[in-house]
Amino acid sequence: MWGWSLSLIAVALGVSLATDYDLRFKFLALVNFCFGWGGLNWVVSHWLTAQYLSLFGPQFGPLGLMSLLVAMHVAPDRQSWWRWTLAAAWALLCPLVWFQSIGWVSTGVRPFMATHFPTVAGIDPSTAAAIPMVLFTGIVLLLLTRSWIVVEVYIVSSLAFELLFAALLSGLTPVMPSPNLLVVLFHLTNAATMLAVAIHRRRTVPSPGRCKACRYDLSGLALGVVCPECGTARA
Repeated sequence: MWGWSLSLIAVALGVSLATDYDLRFKFLALVNFCFGWGGLNWVVSHWLTAQYLSLFGPQFGPLGLMSLLVAMHVAPDRQSWWRWTLAAAWALLCPLVWFQSIGWVSTGVRPFMATHFPTVAGIDPSTAAAIPMVLFTGIVLLLLTRSWIVVEVYIVSSLAFELLFAALLSGLTPVMPSPNLLVVLFHLTNAATMLAVAIHRRRTVPSPGRCKACRYDLSGLALGVVCPECGTARA
């Protein structure tokens, strides 16, 4: 039910795209009306900027949310409302927290590291800020997908992306793929993993009310009655 309700948002966005309706302008006008110029400036310079930058890194943002919602809808598990809410909320907050953390790392953590751990003090602030966000996102994905495979693939691919990107910025290696290719490979890998796990679970775990052997619909039949299709007793 909750998965289908989100399709209304997708339809509204599709209509806006097809009719060339400037939804972004209306959103910013609403922010300006409710919070004034200061609120509008903060939304544009912080939140929207963070959401845009999340498209080019391993931060869990709009692209990750789309893949996750599809996987959650395909999975046979009955999803509670709080799972859908957590997925959307984390997609909104994760890029913003990462973006804010870059400043904290530059002004606070980096001088401390330079004093006590000079060998790692030169790490890029965006990479240093992304590492804890990757770990937190792994916890969120575990709660939502209930799959260690999804979590492991996300963490490994995220850390690999950050290390390769840091090496590209520092010029440590002469031959490197383009950053855009890294982004595409990262999102495709995680989207394919989440969808594959959901499809496998759907094919191996029968939905409630169906026979465990042949998945025949047993709605209306009492417990203990054999399946009329294959003869397996209903548990």
